[in-house]
Amino acid sequence: MASQRCVVFSHEEKVALVCEVAARRDVIEGELSSHLNHQMKDRAWASVAEQVSLVSGHTREADKLRKKFTTMKSDLKKKLARRKREENMTGGGPPLPPLEKDEEILSQFLPDDAISGVSNGCETATFAPGADDVVAISALTTLASGVDLNLPRLPSTPGN
Repeated sequence: MASQRCVVFSHEEKVALVCEVAARRDVIEGELSSHLNHQMKDRAWASVAEQVSLVSGHTREADKLRKKFTTMKSDLKKKLARRKREENMTGGGPPLPPLEKDEEILSQFLPDDAISGVSNGCETATFAPGADDVVAISALTTLASGVDLNLPRLPSTPGN
């Protein structure tokens, strides 16, 4: 038998989902420890599912709500990053539409660097030497050890 698609989430359901998760944020988004285990997280999500189902009139499963919440966060990150790029562009343009109520609440879950990136950070590159790099490193190591490679010398300038 083919599975049926879920009923599309209404705005009220999205707001209820975000509010219910916010009320249980410490459990739902907390790190597992001796004080917080998977069963506690599962119970919190079951409670969220119960409350969202009351709002919607449809039975919503906890695992589907987890997925929806993750998708909502991901979509909001993209939307906020796009808004930030557009705000920093020159030329003005029309004002950006305000965030929906569920998006406003959900934005409190996101750290600032999730949208704007790490401030005052530096990008680092990894070095995986290839064959040419190994030869160059070997030559530099030899030079550093004081061995003459019989390379042509640059002419000296007066005063050196």
